[in-house]
Amino acid sequence: MFGPLTRHSTPTFFRRFLSTAASSAKPPTPVPPTRNYLGASVFGTLVLGTFGLGLWQSNRYFWKKELIEEREALLATEPVDLVTRLKALLAKQGQPYVANTNPIDSPALHYARVLVTGVFDHTNEITIGPRVPPKREHGGGMNIAEVGGESKGYLVVTPLLLANNGGTVLVQRGWIPDPKQTKFKTEPALRFTTGTVTVEGVVVPPEVVRTFSPPNDIVNRRFLWFDPIAAAQATGVVCGGTVEGVANKPLIINATTRCNQGQFPVVKESSEYSKFHVGLETHATYAATWYSLSFFGAIMNYIRFLR
Repeated sequence: MFGPLTRHSTPTFFRRFLSTAASSAKPPTPVPPTRNYLGASVFGTLVLGTFGLGLWQSNRYFWKKELIEEREALLATEPVDLVTRLKALLAKQGQPYVANTNPIDSPALHYARVLVTGVFDHTNEITIGPRVPPKREHGGGMNIAEVGGESKGYLVVTPLLLANNGGTVLVQRGWIPDPKQTKFKTEPALRFTTGTVTVEGVVVPPEVVRTFSPPNDIVNRRFLWFDPIAAAQATGVVCGGTVEGVANKPLIINATTRCNQGQFPVVKESSEYSKFHVGLETHATYAATWYSLSFFGAIMNYIRFLR
């Protein structure tokens, strides 16, 4: 009955209504977001903190890498007679070599490979521990700190009276199982030697006292940690004098070869002294982790608070 509506047949008021409704349906003008500088500052401190931790681990990495290279260079040289090294060091310092004087610790000798010849003073031997033995490679490429199933024992430190009036040094001869609990009944006693022996070893820096370092039993010569001053008192190795107000410490040599029969003491090879408990790979991993957290944190900080 009615035909389709056309543009000309649509009532004027209806067209005006549609135009008004269409204009009123326009979206409102967006309000620009406000920047939260307080939140950005708080979160930014975390970003800077993680970046600083990355820098710290990077510095540790390169510092330790340099130390390892220095140690490897020293350990790669052939061992030299200790007295010869001492004479060369004292001559460089403009000091004379004095016989019958106990050698004292010197940073210039640390991690040098040396040969020492003399007689062990087993009556003044001390033990340090309990300690685990040096790690050894087992089947499947695994490094395990045990010897014949034994993992509890002690480090043996014996004074060595140097030949030709060279004084006395402390030789850390290696690890032995606990004499009271080990299944090796007689082998640990094979460490006791008679006569003159030649020991190959590495000069090591003495251990440093910590805040919670336990006291040692000097009377019975049983030590929980290697206190060089107390060890000198227990073994009768006198090192008189001071350097910058600090008492002189005895020279400590860690043996890298055995000079007796049997498998004890278990020694640490010279190549192992260039290694640290925390390796370079660990520092690199930590640095990469902290830098990644810092990078993504900076992006999140911008998106959340500043964009």
